[in-house]
Amino acid sequence: MGRLHHRVLRIQDGKLVEPEQGSPRAGGETDPCEKYVEQVLNLALNEGQTLEKVKLEQSYAGPPETPAIRTMRQSQYLVLLTMEKSMKRNPK
Repeated sequence: MGRLHHRVLRIQDGKLVEPEQGSPRAGGETDPCEKYVEQVLNLALNEGQTLEKVKLEQSYAGPPETPAIRTMRQSQYLVLLTMEKSMKRNPK
């Protein structure tokens, strides 16, 4: 949870998240996890996506059909939850 929180805060502040030392992505490639967090945050900040809207959409969609969909839903939920909690603690 600490890494996710760090990524969300850095992206919210408009800063790129540096790859961790010793990571295979330290050669300049974009970390897919960071890219996913960035996409979810862009939806939240630019299109008004909120945790409540995501919960509602997911309830209408029904239970996930595959483990991959379940993981994507959980990841989206965690990013938005982290964003909302960090915004309450660090209002701008």
